[in-house]
Amino acid sequence: MRHTLSPLLLATLLAGASAHAAAAGAATPDQLTLFKNRPGAGLQVTIADPDNAVPLAGKSTVVPTSGKQPEAVVRGATGKVAGRDALTLAWQKTWYASLRVERPHGHAPVDLRPYLDKGIVAFDLNVVEMAKGGIDFKLDCGKDCERKVPYVLPGRAAAGQGWKNVSFAVSCFVRDGDFFETVMKPFSVEATGQGEVAIANVRILKTGTPNTSCPDYKTRSVTPEPLNESWAIDWWMPRHEEKVKDNAQRRASGTLPQLVFIGDSISEGWAKEGKEEFARRYARYHPINLGFGGDRTENILWRVQHGEVDGLDPKVVVLMAGTNNTGSRQEDPATTAAGLRRVIDELQGRLPNAKILLLGVFPRDAADSASRRINSAINARIATFADNRRVFFADIGSAFLDEQGTLSKDIMPDLLHPNARGYEIWGKAMDPVLQPLLTGYRWDSVAIGGGGFVPAVIPTTEKGVVYARTDVGGAYRWTNDRWMPLLDWVSEDQTGLLGVDSLAVDPRDPSKVYLLAGIAYHNGGRSAILRSRDYGKTFAITDVTAQFKTHGNGAGRNNGERLAVDPGAGNVLYVGTRANGLFWSSDFGATWQRLPGLDVTGTPNGAGIAFVIADPASVKDGGTAQRLFVGVSRAGTNLFRSDDGGATFTPMDATPDGLMPQRAALDGAGHLYVTFANGAGPHPRGDEKMDQGAIRKYGIAPGSGQDVTPKGPRAAYSGISVDRNDPRRLIASTISLYAPQSREKGAAKGDRFYLSTDGGATWTDLVARGFAMDGAGVPWVKGHAIHWASTIAFDPFDPKAAWVTSGNGVFRTSNLEAAPTVWRFDVKGLEETVPLGLVSRPGAPLVSTIGDYDGFVHADLKQYGRIHEPQMGTTFGLAYAAQQPQVLARVGKSVYVTRDGGATWRKARAINGTKGQLALSADGKTLLHAPERSRVTFVSTDDGDSWTAAKGIEGARPVADPVNANRFYAYQDGAFLASHDGGRTFAVKAQLPKGGSDVVRAAPGRGGDVWVALRNGGLARSTDAGATFGMLGGVTYAGAVGFGKAERDGAYPAVYIWGTVDGQRGIWRSLDEGRNWVRINDDAHQYGGPGDGRFIVGDMNVFGRVYMSTAGRGIVYGEIAP
Repeated sequence: MRHTLSPLLLATLLAGASAHAAAAGAATPDQLTLFKNRPGAGLQVTIADPDNAVPLAGKSTVVPTSGKQPEAVVRGATGKVAGRDALTLAWQKTWYASLRVERPHGHAPVDLRPYLDKGIVAFDLNVVEMAKGGIDFKLDCGKDCERKVPYVLPGRAAAGQGWKNVSFAVSCFVRDGDFFETVMKPFSVEATGQGEVAIANVRILKTGTPNTSCPDYKTRSVTPEPLNESWAIDWWMPRHEEKVKDNAQRRASGTLPQLVFIGDSISEGWAKEGKEEFARRYARYHPINLGFGGDRTENILWRVQHGEVDGLDPKVVVLMAGTNNTGSRQEDPATTAAGLRRVIDELQGRLPNAKILLLGVFPRDAADSASRRINSAINARIATFADNRRVFFADIGSAFLDEQGTLSKDIMPDLLHPNARGYEIWGKAMDPVLQPLLTGYRWDSVAIGGGGFVPAVIPTTEKGVVYARTDVGGAYRWTNDRWMPLLDWVSEDQTGLLGVDSLAVDPRDPSKVYLLAGIAYHNGGRSAILRSRDYGKTFAITDVTAQFKTHGNGAGRNNGERLAVDPGAGNVLYVGTRANGLFWSSDFGATWQRLPGLDVTGTPNGAGIAFVIADPASVKDGGTAQRLFVGVSRAGTNLFRSDDGGATFTPMDATPDGLMPQRAALDGAGHLYVTFANGAGPHPRGDEKMDQGAIRKYGIAPGSGQDVTPKGPRAAYSGISVDRNDPRRLIASTISLYAPQSREKGAAKGDRFYLSTDGGATWTDLVARGFAMDGAGVPWVKGHAIHWASTIAFDPFDPKAAWVTSGNGVFRTSNLEAAPTVWRFDVKGLEETVPLGLVSRPGAPLVSTIGDYDGFVHADLKQYGRIHEPQMGTTFGLAYAAQQPQVLARVGKSVYVTRDGGATWRKARAINGTKGQLALSADGKTLLHAPERSRVTFVSTDDGDSWTAAKGIEGARPVADPVNANRFYAYQDGAFLASHDGGRTFAVKAQLPKGGSDVVRAAPGRGGDVWVALRNGGLARSTDAGATFGMLGGVTYAGAVGFGKAERDGAYPAVYIWGTVDGQRGIWRSLDEGRNWVRINDDAHQYGGPGDGRFIVGDMNVFGRVYMSTAGRGIVYGEIAP
C-alpha cells in the first residue's frame, strides 16, 4: 500500500523545501546515495545495542557487551557478500540491535522534504539467517522523531534466498505533522532476537515506484492482526489457542469468570510480579488474565475476534492497552484511541452484559518525555468513551508518580512494567472504581445535614475550590454546590484519621492539599500527614506517630492552621505539633525534621502550637519564605517570629495578658492580625473559661502590636480573614459566645461576626445589624445557632460572600452588605454525625438516633429526615417491638416511647441512670434499660413510668427475641445470657469467646435464632435460643452483624457483617445463612468501620440495602445500583 500525503501537508513541506534549497543556492539532487561501496558523503555507519553506539571502523566492529544484555552479541561489518559490497549486521540474544547510516555529530542534517511525495527508499537486501529474529527499517524525521516500517515476516521468508531489491515509498515513513527537515539518521536497520542481514546500494530517490508495500499507519491500530514481532511469533499464537481452550473448559465446568483483564504485558504481569496481590484482591471473582506481552490495539482486537472471550459472561472487563502503540511506533494518539474504541465495540458486541472499565494508559519513563506525553494525549481522548452505564473510565496513572511527577524504579524497574509494589498500587488505586462495578453497589450517606463541629473552612486561590476539615468526620472539598468527602477510604485501623487537626493547601496549586490527622483515643493515637496532589481524590500517607502525635478531637482543634505550605516552594511544609515542637519537610511532607530554633514543645492544655504562617512577602529569588509566625496555646510569651526561614525565633511583643492565640491572617500590606481567647477552645475546659479575648494588629516591620478588638460583648475571638483585594477589609468571629442571634423572644444563642473596612479601627456587628438563617431545607437546624465559629473567611472571588464554621456545620452568606445578612446552612453532602442506633422495620420508615441531635425518622434517604420531638440532644439507645413495629423507645437524658411510629413521643416518668441501651419485647409491652456504667439492667411494663431491677444480667446490653415476647438475650464478657420470663431474670446459657461485641442480633421472624459478632473470635450463631452455638466458617473477624430483607419471599433474611473474610476487612453479605459471603463495599468506602454505634443493619423493605454506623461520617448505606 502506497501512502499519499494530504495536499495541505504536502504544500507546506514543498514550500519549506523550496525555500531551503533557494537559501542553499543549490538544486535538490534526484538521488541521495547513503551507501554504495562506502558511506555517502558526510555520512558514517554506526552499530548499536541498547547501551552503546559504535562507529563501524575497518572491516568489522563488535559492540561492547551491554550490562542489560550480558549474553548479547551485536556485530557490524563491511565487505563483499555474495559478490556485492555490503554492510552486514549480525546479532544474537538481543532485543535491540541497529545498523545506522547517519550524520556524524556536528555535521549539518539532511533535508528529506523534497523526497516525501513521490520518493522511494531503495536498497539491496540479503537475509542470511533470521529464523529467530526480525528486522524493521527506520528513517528519522527530525529531533526526537523516528518512523519505522516492519519487515519481520517478509524478512524471514527471504532468508537464504540471496540478494533482492527492496524499495519503499518514502511516504511509508511519514505521519501527519512530520517535516523531515533536520534528519540525522536517514536510514537504519533495527533488529531483535538473532539473525544476520546484508545491505547494499542504499539510496533515496526523488521519484520511483516502490516494490514493497507497507501498513497504513492511519488504520493499523484498528486493523486486526496477530502480533508478528520476531520475539512473539513462537509463543503468541499458542498462548492465544490455550486461552481459547481454557475458556471452553471453564464453560464446561460452570466456573465462568466474573472478572476479565485484557491488555498487554502490563496486564499480563498480574500473573507474574502481581500474582499475590491479584489473588488477594480478585481470586473470589474467578478472574482470567488475557494480557499478552507486546500487544498493540490491533493484536487485542484480533484476539477478541478469534474467540478469547466467546461464551463468557463476566461482570467486568478491565481493558488497559496502548503503550505499545506509543513505544513501538510513536503513534498518533487519535489513532491509538481509535484502536481502543474498536476493541471496546468488539467486547460490547460479544459480552453484552459486561461493564467495561477502560483504564488510562500508564505513565512511562522517569519524567516527562515524548512517549509519556503521547500516552497522556491518548487518555484525554479515551476518557470521552465512558458513558458510565456500560463503559467506565479511570486514569490512575498519578498513583505511580511522586509529587514532582517522577516515576520511580522502585515501582516500575524498567520505567514501564510494575513490580510487586507497583501492582499493589494499581489495585489500591483501581478498586474504588472496579469494586462497585463488580458488587453492583453504590454508597452514600443518609441525608441528615451537617450535625458536627467543622473547625475550619479554607477557600483557595482557585475559584470554586474550598476545603473543610472536621474533628471526627474527615475532610471535604466544595465542588458544584456540594461537599465531597475525601476520607471515606479510611479503614478500621485508621479510624483516627477522620479527626483532621489541620489542613493546608498549596497557595500556588490548590490541587495539592495536606492534612494533619489522628485522634488520641483511636488506633493507639496513630497520627499521619496525608498528602494529595489531585484535590483530595487520593492520598499518600506519612505516619508520623513516632515523631509526634496529634488529636483532631482535642482541645484547640479550632486553632490553626498548624500545618502550612511554604508560599515560595511547594515542596516545603511546616507543622506545629501539640507536644513536640515545630517540624518542617522539604519533600512534600514525605519526611519531617524538627526545627530546633523554636524552643517550644508542649503546653499545659495539650494544644501546643496553635498556628504556623509563612509570609509570602518574605520569599526571595524563588526560594522559601524567610519570615515565619508561630502562635502557641498558652498565656504569656506565645507569639514568635523567624526572619531566617525557621533557623531562629524571637518572641513578639504586646501579646494580651492571660490570653492565648487562636488564629492569624496576613493582610499583604505589612500587618499580621491575630485573634486571642482565654483558652484553647472551642468550649470552656477547667480554668480555660473561653469568655474573654482580643484581636491584635501587628506591624511586621516595627513588630509592635495594636489592639483592634471590636466594641461588643466580652467574648473570646477566633476567626479572622482579610479581603485579598482590600487589605483594610477584615472579617472576624467570636467563639463560644452564647448571645441571642436575633431579637425574637427565645432566639437561639451563638457567636457574633464583625466586619471592618478600615483595618480594624472600627467594626460592624453583623449579627446585631440584622441576622437571618436559611436552613437550606434542613429542618432540624431551626432553633439552633451558629456557635463555635472557629473560622470565618471571605470568598476570594466574591468579596460580598463569606463562609463561617459552626459546631453544627458550615454556613455561607452571599451578601455581607445586606441587612439582615442571611446565612445559609450549606452542608449538602457534609454528613458529620455519630450514629448510635438504627432500626429498619417492614413497611415503615427508617429510624435513627445520633449524638448531639437526637435522631430522625427517615422517610426518604436522600431527603433530610424529621427530628425526634421532644428533643433531648444525644440519644444513645433505640429499640422497636418486632411484632408491633409502630412501638419504639429511645433513651438519652430521658426515656421516650412512641406507639405511633415516631409521630409523637411520650416521656417516661422515671429513669434509673441515663443514656445506655434499650430492648423492647416482641409485643411492645416490656421495656428493658441498661443505663450507661450501671451494673443493673432495669425492666418496665408501663412504658418506663416504673422500673424494677433485672436479676442475673448486671447491666449488660439486652436484645429482644423477635417472636417470643418473654425472651431476651445478652452477651457479657464471653457469657451468653438469656431470659425466658420477660427480662426479670437472666441465666448463663453458653460460654463464647471473650472480647466480642455486645450488640447481639436476633434474626427477624425467627424465634431463638441469635447471632453474636465476636470480633477476633469470629461469628457465632444459635438456633435454640442460646443453648448451643456454632461458629460460621470463613469469618475470622466479626465486628458487627445485622439482617435485611431476603432476596426472595420465604427465604432466610440477608445477613450482613462488618468483618473479615478471605483476609479482607469490609462489609460482607450472605444469602445462604452464612455459608458463603460476598464483599459488597470496597476500599474507597470503609468509613473507618462501624465506630461508636457498632451497628450494621439491613433494610427490611429493600433487598440488598444495608446501613452502617461510623465514627463521625453519619449513617452510610449501600444499595444495589439500578
